Amino acid sequence: MSTQQSNLSSQICNGLNLNIFYCNVRSMRQNFDHVRLLLASERKVYHIIVMAETWLTSQEIGMYQIPEYTAILQPRMGRRSGGIVVFIRNSCTYTSRCFSSTSNESILLHISARQQFKILCTYRNCRSPITDYLDFLSELLSSDHNSFDLLMGDINQDILPNNDLSNESLRYMDFMASKGFVSHVSGPTRVSETSNTAIDHCFLRNQVLDIRVDNFDVGISDHHCLAIKLCNFPIKKKKETYCFCDMRLVKTALKMEHWTDILNIDNVDQVYEGIVEKIHNAQSSATETVIITNKNRRRNEWMNQGLITKCTQKNKLHARAKKFPFNRNLQKELKDMQLTLKKELKQAKSVYFKQKFDEADTTQKFWKIANSIIRGKKSDNIIDNINIDGNPTPVKGNELLVANHFNAHFSTIAEKLINDNNFNSMPNPPIPEPDCIMWFPRITLQEVEKAIDKMKNKKKCRSGWYIQ
Repeated sequence: MSTQQSNLSSQICNGLNLNIFYCNVRSMRQNFDHVRLLLASERKVYHIIVMAETWLTSQEIGMYQIPEYTAILQPRMGRRSGGIVVFIRNSCTYTSRCFSSTSNESILLHISARQQFKILCTYRNCRSPITDYLDFLSELLSSDHNSFDLLMGDINQDILPNNDLSNESLRYMDFMASKGFVSHVSGPTRVSETSNTAIDHCFLRNQVLDIRVDNFDVGISDHHCLAIKLCNFPIKKKKETYCFCDMRLVKTALKMEHWTDILNIDNVDQVYEGIVEKIHNAQSSATETVIITNKNRRRNEWMNQGLITKCTQKNKLHARAKKFPFNRNLQKELKDMQLTLKKELKQAKSVYFKQKFDEADTTQKFWKIANSIIRGKKSDNIIDNINIDGNPTPVKGNELLVANHFNAHFSTIAEKLINDNNFNSMPNPPIPEPDCIMWFPRITLQEVEKAIDKMKNKKKCRSGWYIQ
């Protein structure tokens, strides 16, 4: 169970509404930037963003983050398709729980409000029997702690009324109806040349809330996106804010500060408290509380207004092309705009980060920029056993044995490689005569001390440092 809490209540856009965005991305690596650009072009703020078929592993989620959101991932289970990730706004108070099996990957969110509201975000494996998935849902609904009010995700089961539904689809719909759930997706969510199906679902059981589900296609994948708005949601209406500190004002205030009162103090603890208090006062005076609105939402620096405008134009053109599918000129214009937008998006990111790396004149700045791009996290995979002399040995409780095994391996691997490859029998190449002579000047103790005094205390000793 992972828990995320915040002192702020969720931001409400139009009254007491909870906004949710859902999309089947079919590879986060391929379409994540397009989804980010789409969200940036939207006027509303989504409290929850759900993406299915991410095709990600737990080691990769650090590379796909959205500012002001926390990512929760349930990776796919040993197959190419699947996986689900939920981005929930940092201002929301919630708990989450992840489930995985051969039939599905799911994330259960408990949204804290005046009453608990639970959302099950799920992806069902189309190759697994529907009975396995229904058993999973039945087990959740029978538990008060894991029960849910809203189900959304890619179920891979067609429920479009105009189609000839299979027995599995009818069994699934009967099960949901028997539990009090009502579907709020009316049109097709996956359109191909041969079929129109509704396999992305949104079921609500709590009919006290008004719900609106917009089904729209922007060409991110072969699935449509869903914009879900829960009206009259029981969350207290408060503004969402963040604090901005101008470090230039902090430095100016510290330069103008009078330090004579501290210099006359003999007690080192009082001197420390006085310095900390002055720094704290300078920081407080330079800090401003900013109310987050649609205009000042944080976006990636490379995501400029030109890209956002072009994304909006592309979405409008995509809607026209869907309305007139036999207009070849319109289809060609849409394809050209999609390729142009994709090219400009990659170019904008490349130019921005190239400039950042060019400005990094130290190793620390370089890795700071690199980590901001990768945002990698430590792997959750922990090795429980290690093979020692052909026998699997538990790591826990045998730490000294494992350490000695690693030490013996690395201390003898060089000699073993030399013997295995018979390096000793190879003739030594002739050593050429040097064209120049290298010499080092004598360095005195005073020069060493002087060089050490110039080093900053907060910096670690960097490789390649030398004394002139």
